[in-house]
Amino acid sequence: MASILLITPDRSFEDYALQVLSSAGHHVVTATDADEAVRAVISIPVDLAVVDTLSPDLASLREQIDPVRRLPFVFVAPSFLPIGESDRLVRKPASADELRKAVAAVLAGEALGPQVDLGAGLIFDRTGQRIMRDGLSEQLTPIEFRLLDYLASVRGDIASAQDLLEHVWHYTQATASSEVVRSHLKNLRVKIRRVNAGQDIVETIPRRGYRLR
Repeated sequence: MASILLITPDRSFEDYALQVLSSAGHHVVTATDADEAVRAVISIPVDLAVVDTLSPDLASLREQIDPVRRLPFVFVAPSFLPIGESDRLVRKPASADELRKAVAAVLAGEALGPQVDLGAGLIFDRTGQRIMRDGLSEQLTPIEFRLLDYLASVRGDIASAQDLLEHVWHYTQATASSEVVRSHLKNLRVKIRRVNAGQDIVETIPRRGYRLR
């Protein structure tokens, strides 16, 4: 399905992640540090990198890889870590499902074009950060944009409040409440209904999370 560069100095995590990602159908190449990662990126058309934050040269990793190929990263970290807009964060210890979902979300997000058809003529304009239909439009705040962008990238899957806190706000479970998610989703839904003939497209799955209809 995708070519994934797995960067970790931890042999046990390498074996675990290699099994998880390979079982999902991905081709995985491994590296223990930035030098090996750069050599891999030069020789293989890699789609994304899964990075263990135990990597000793983590701070300079992107600086060394970007000149060769700009990649989205899935970071596997024990706690909060500032990440880029196209990246994902999976908290240690990462379950197989969490790791697979993070990789799928990044791959889907990379595949999203500048405009996403959300159905029935409703368009998500990612470049202009707005939603549009039949001549009507609503501008999204940066948080509303990231919420809709993440839900669109994992469309069909349920995103829990914790998923959204981690991937939209980059919070950990101990630092934020799911009320933050509900509040911003409420505002996003109001804007969607304004341009979508009163119809909402964000579905609440009781005790599980949210997904796009």
